[in-house]
Amino acid sequence: LPLPPAGPASISASPPPLFIMARPTTDPPPPILPPCVADGSVALTHVRANGIRHRIATAGFTLPPAPPSFPDDGDEHDSAASASASAGASAVSSPARRRSPSRPRPPPSPPPVLVMLLHGFPESWYSWRRQLVALSLAGYAACAPDMRGYGGTDSPRDLPSYDVRALALDVVRVAERCGCRRRFVVVGHDFGAYLAWHVALFHPDRVWAVCGMSVPWAGHSPRNYGRLEALRRGYGDCFPGGNNHPAGGGSGREGRLEAKFHYMLHHCLPGAAEEYGRNAAEALYRLYAVRRGAAFEPGTPEVTDRRMFPPPPPPPQSTA
Repeated sequence: LPLPPAGPASISASPPPLFIMARPTTDPPPPILPPCVADGSVALTHVRANGIRHRIATAGFTLPPAPPSFPDDGDEHDSAASASASAGASAVSSPARRRSPSRPRPPPSPPPVLVMLLHGFPESWYSWRRQLVALSLAGYAACAPDMRGYGGTDSPRDLPSYDVRALALDVVRVAERCGCRRRFVVVGHDFGAYLAWHVALFHPDRVWAVCGMSVPWAGHSPRNYGRLEALRRGYGDCFPGGNNHPAGGGSGREGRLEAKFHYMLHHCLPGAAEEYGRNAAEALYRLYAVRRGAAFEPGTPEVTDRRMFPPPPPPPQSTA
């Protein structure tokens, strides 16, 4: 992306866009029904939880009917459910419903343990399609939601809706919608692992165990700044008007030119969303394929520079 103007002292020539798109794409991809959905081993549906609509993939259980509403406090919901169950048990044990001693009532089978599968960036429930089937065959109930802002789940427009506490509550409420009133197992990959740790941190009474794949629990920084500031300090400050940390290679506009690329920082640059929207497939290629020899489309320029704002490629040589 071009650097924004930096006032009267700005350099006359702006750096080129990081993504040199071969062609914009506007046509949606053709719909493809995954085999695991086509054969009935995985069910796709939408549920409403934590104030938004979620698309979830489930296996190993039948989704219960939607209740009128879930209270905000999970413990209150559990207490109400227990009271309802106790009232039902009393009615069953009344003398009018007495059973013969020779045919004792069999004990109810315990419900399967629910495993919540949380995907990372830039993924969806489809990343867990094989694990959904395997877990259901092993006797577990499994649910893989599209995370907030991804796939078929709603994408709120306001930034506070993507706070990690809101995302963690999404997981708890979706688990409740699946019929889990007590604890569940949470498995996360990539950003989903970061979220999985925080689900257990914010809701310890609802989590049996955590499996974090590719992102271990790193604790909290003793310094008083968050993840974005840590990236700016490590990769250089690519934002206009920033602090120009030493990792950026200098100060002012020249320092931002030497900032190194990180996709989380790139997401925050002005115009990043519009740049991604021109060709999402190629944008993802540019985020991940920065090795020599990687190809996306014939004629697509290759990006091998690790800086956030690489210099312009040399002009093509004349064949005359």
